[in-house]
Amino acid sequence: GLALGGNKLRKLEFLLAEGHDSYIISGVSNLALALASACAKLDIEFRQILPADVAPQQKLGNYYLHKILGSDMRIVESGGPAETLAEAIASRNAILESEAPKLRDEGYHPYVMRPFDSPPVENVGWADAADEIWQQLRDRDIEAQYLIITNCQGGTQAGLEVGARCLG
Repeated sequence: GLALGGNKLRKLEFLLAEGHDSYIISGVSNLALALASACAKLDIEFRQILPADVAPQQKLGNYYLHKILGSDMRIVESGGPAETLAEAIASRNAILESEAPKLRDEGYHPYVMRPFDSPPVENVGWADAADEIWQQLRDRDIEAQYLIITNCQGGTQAGLEVGARCLG
């Protein structure tokens, strides 16, 4: 794995295979850390945007791991605290979009990873995981009726569902 990537690598495997030359992401999440690690390994430009209102990152382990990876981290002012999740997402997206032209001016064609945005290609990794799970169950002669997962945005569930349907 890459820098504590865990399940995040399944989605990044297929996203990175699309061949983008740069990525922009916000926050200090495990996804950002996994992406930074993969970009460092593949020599892909990576920029992490940290809104000032969520910048007590000096106290977070991921912040230090980003420092070790040499992540290009930029703290930017945000529009202040949001009252709703929709406002917070809109603010983050605006901040990310304001960074994209800067990378374009440097000759890159950035992929902007917006909060709660999950392109379908990321779910292919989970369809692939369904096959892995199926093979492991068969190898151990286990007949499972259920697979219980945690879910946030639905990409894991969607990919596993597609994979399970393809397997019958």
